[in-house]
Amino acid sequence: MPADRSFPNRRGDLSVSGVYIDAEGPSHLRNVSFLNFKKNEIRHEAAIEWHAKYKFHNGISTSSSGLKFNFPPSDAPHMYKR
Repeated sequence: MPADRSFPNRRGDLSVSGVYIDAEGPSHLRNVSFLNFKKNEIRHEAAIEWHAKYKFHNGISTSSSGLKFNFPPSDAPHMYKR
C-alpha cells in the first residue's frame, strides 16, 4: 500500500525526504523550498534527513540559507536523523 505522494514500490517502510545527506563533510543548502510534507502511519517524512552512521556528520563548516517550509514540525520534522 503506497503512502500519499509516494512512488509505488515493494517496500512501504522507506522514508520520504526532500534532502537526504549520506556523507561526512560540509553540506551547503541554499534557497530550497520544502512544500507539503506530512508523515503518516506508513511512512516517515522529513524535509532534511541525514544518516546517523557517521562519527562527525557535517561539522561546523556546514551552512544553510534561504530555506522555506510551508508545513509545521508537527506534520513532519524539518530535520530528522535516521
